[in-house]
Amino acid sequence: MKSDRIIKAISRVWRAKKAWLRPKKAKVLLVYRDGADLLREYLDFKCVEILDLEDDSFNVYVLMRTLMKHGLRSDLTSYAQSYVALVAPDFLITFIDNSPLFYRLKPSGSSMVSVAIQNGLRDDELFRHCDSTRTPQVSYTADYVLCFGGAISEKYKNCFNTQTLAIGSIKNNKF
Repeated sequence: MKSDRIIKAISRVWRAKKAWLRPKKAKVLLVYRDGADLLREYLDFKCVEILDLEDDSFNVYVLMRTLMKHGLRSDLTSYAQSYVALVAPDFLITFIDNSPLFYRLKPSGSSMVSVAIQNGLRDDELFRHCDSTRTPQVSYTADYVLCFGGAISEKYKNCFNTQTLAIGSIKNNKF
């Protein structure tokens, strides 16, 4: 079974789109490409770098650095954490608020501000996942979660180490 996993990983790497250069340092790192168009209306994209974890693409420089640091224990979380460390952003932002991975990216003790922006209605799946996988070594945190309203705001506060702001939908607020 382990060999099947390795073969699948090699096949995926072979087919993926590859970036070869070290990611540039940026003031803002957008985790996942979703929401980039909306964010473009508020920020100068010259200061934004995107960590796209959903496409079949990766940065070879970051992958090699991750493999050197973590060896065969490397996974998507360690890759994303390496990417964040290289970009060294002041702000870490995502519109994929239901990704547990995002809440594990901010290094402890960092002055970086992490912001998750709710993009849709939520069931309890995210909260159950985080409750069941939290350990002393695995914690979930964000400085701010911008959410639709008070009820979901309380769920985020109870599950994550975060402050919440009930702002409604950013997409609907612009009309």
